[in-house]
Amino acid sequence: MMKIKHISKLIFVLALFHSSAWADVRVNGFASFVGGITLDDDETLFGYTSDFDADPDTLVGIQGTVDLADKFTSTVQLTARGAEDYDVDLEWAYITYNYNEKTAINLGRLRVPFFSYSDFLDVRYTYYWIRPPQDVYGVLVQNITGASLLYSDSYGSWDATFQVVAGASDGETAVGDTFDSQNFFGGSVQLEKNWFSVRAGYFRNKLSINSAAFQGASDVIASTGATELASRVLTQDDTATFSHIGFKVDNGSLIINGEWRQIYFPEGLPQIPTAWYLSAGYRIGKWTPNITYEELDVALPGGNQALIDAAAPQAAAIATGLFSAFQEDRETISVGIRYEYSSNIAFKVDYTTRDDNLSSTDDADLISVGVDLLF
Repeated sequence: MMKIKHISKLIFVLALFHSSAWADVRVNGFASFVGGITLDDDETLFGYTSDFDADPDTLVGIQGTVDLADKFTSTVQLTARGAEDYDVDLEWAYITYNYNEKTAINLGRLRVPFFSYSDFLDVRYTYYWIRPPQDVYGVLVQNITGASLLYSDSYGSWDATFQVVAGASDGETAVGDTFDSQNFFGGSVQLEKNWFSVRAGYFRNKLSINSAAFQGASDVIASTGATELASRVLTQDDTATFSHIGFKVDNGSLIINGEWRQIYFPEGLPQIPTAWYLSAGYRIGKWTPNITYEELDVALPGGNQALIDAAAPQAAAIATGLFSAFQEDRETISVGIRYEYSSNIAFKVDYTTRDDNLSSTDDADLISVGVDLLF
């Protein structure tokens, strides 16, 4: 059940933004209420099971922008997610200096421009999916505390947007371990012309993941003399890079978009996760039927396998088990339909099937229904 005391915090903040003390304020609210159920008793997918659940994808948020002074604004976004027990999270909190019409500098807590839909990822009314492709968009770091430089200009018939970001982040992994991302730096570029857009990005950081389980495994491996393999088991101040390309075609009726990303850890355990999707939709009046195909593959760097082959049997067995836990090879297909009820309300239905090529026990089928709101 949604915790009213948490959602009431959002309502209180919204009331503050609307008070007469804030004359130059723009406030936008958004929400997605989603329910889903898997089709078999032993299936789980995206936090759903065979018991109907309305928490994993449900969220409510508000975003407020205040004009502070000439060329200065402040933006805050608060979000409460069902997957996080509706605790209110400060997603964005930054000050913008608009140097001119083409250049802006942001300082504070920022969304990293990893993907095509990063800037409005939580405002699901703006796209036809119930949820964005999870194997592509499911990354550890989404926000950083730091700075960004945004520059937009036109070159002939092309509109271009360049963004550079730098900062740091910390938080929890999906299994409850803590992580720390330092020296985060990178950028993206997006080019648009009429109904076509293309973008690319590259980012790097120093990542540490604090896990008692992996520390214990590393200690055992090191006791056998395989010290380099023991260090690979841990992610401590390891370089991680993120590469991305994407495109979108939208002629008003037909929508085709796709994205590819790769995360590379040359020094540590998490291997090389590569994911991509291709999606298409077609607007028929207020209806938009759509289909999305997605793949995720997690490969083992050759250097790690060489270290395993050279290790003592006990160390090799432990490392193989840990590395195998990260390996993935799966395909996901989603078929859905969006109905635009009004300019601020959209209803959606989605059927998703996942085929795991490494373990058929992880195959799953999910039906989801939802409504997205702007207010």
